[in-house]
Amino acid sequence: LSNGGFTIVDADLFPLLNSTAWQRSTSGGVYRSQSRFGKTETVLMHRVVNETPNGVITDHRNRCRIDNTRRNLRNSTKSLNAGNSIPRKRKPGGPVFKGVFYRKDLVSKPWAARIGSDKTLKHLGYFETEELAAEAYNRAAIARYGHHALLNEVKT
Repeated sequence: LSNGGFTIVDADLFPLLNSTAWQRSTSGGVYRSQSRFGKTETVLMHRVVNETPNGVITDHRNRCRIDNTRRNLRNSTKSLNAGNSIPRKRKPGGPVFKGVFYRKDLVSKPWAARIGSDKTLKHLGYFETEELAAEAYNRAAIARYGHHALLNEVKT
């Protein structure tokens, strides 16, 4: 990449993609700028490789934005892409799992699970342990996002 670093692409696409200068963005994606009709526009490498139509999002299956191989890219919607997102950074002592929250005001079942769905949050219940809440999230994520779901790794 012209500003340092590298990206991973399929060997048959390398000559085409290497013919222009690509850069890595601050968010980790790979892009190039091009002038068109007197305006500068951004072209995202993953959309070029995936041949993503307008109005559709390209999802990186492994969440690695420099892996722009065909096997790692798939068409998605904004909602399904959210199902493949990593959990937000947790606060020290907070929940370890995606979709799990601690309710200190609840003594017997202080762990809650919820999942986002089309701009709403669906409450999945209260649980005795963080692991049980994570498993409830996993079941809901599979039902909601299918193969796009990023599941919690719960050790039982």
